[in-house]
Amino acid sequence: MKRISEILPGKKHFGFPAFCVVILLLFSISGCTTEEGTRVSSASLLKLKTGISTMADVRSALGPPDRVEKRFGEQVWIYRHRVIKGLFYRRTTGNNIAISFDEKGVIRQVRSSSVDRSEAF
Repeated sequence: MKRISEILPGKKHFGFPAFCVVILLLFSISGCTTEEGTRVSSASLLKLKTGISTMADVRSALGPPDRVEKRFGEQVWIYRHRVIKGLFYRRTTGNNIAISFDEKGVIRQVRSSSVDRSEAF
């Protein structure tokens, strides 16, 4: 079996170290994708009605919250979803849904915010 240098004399070819650098570069650009938290669909949120839906309704539609907080005497359920792409250059996208309940366990307010940030390591 002939080497590439014998087939194409006078041409420079990638050596093993350069090949490794190219492969690492491809991995760092594409990287892995991980998902965290609870994905909440718009259709599920539309089932919930402020002033009518209860904690049981929310749990049935969205599942258990990722976090429960007390804010100004109200119970707030937080649904936090993140998609993280990349290995050395990471892009994080996702959303936060915060559902506040009154003292009777009925939805008082639903707030949504999105996350979109990038960082290099």
